[in-house]
Amino acid sequence: MKTKYRVIIITTVLLIGLIAIYYFFKDEKVKVLKEYNPSGKLIGTNEYVLRNGDTIMQGKFVNYNERGIKISEGQFIDNEPNGICNYYYNNGKIEAVHYRKNSKITLESSFFNTEGLLEKYAMYDDFGKSAFIINFDKKGVTKYDGYPQ
Repeated sequence: MKTKYRVIIITTVLLIGLIAIYYFFKDEKVKVLKEYNPSGKLIGTNEYVLRNGDTIMQGKFVNYNERGIKISEGQFIDNEPNGICNYYYNNGKIEAVHYRKNSKITLESSFFNTEGLLEKYAMYDDFGKSAFIINFDKKGVTKYDGYPQ
């Protein structure tokens, strides 16, 4: 009876040890790729991992214009944009905020004018097709179309 428990305990400890070793040696350390224009100015940073010899965009990205002003930021998961992605005018003011499922499907978007005021809000269905759109001016809602989900 005692040998049976010893075998179970030793097997469990060995299994947990093998799992720990696997995750320790798994090469998924996040690295940063920096992009520069021909004059040497930073125009973008992308976080990535190496997986099975391939470069996979995984983590935050930031892009800058030629004057060094941030023009976009967001995140990648498995080489696809995912979550909130912000886009800016060349003066640094917010232009649009998109909530993305992947590179082909955006779930929600907010668009702003150059003064920073909300101009349009759009909600999309699970296939990326616009389902509900609201247009705004300085006073409020001017028009809406579609069906809210």
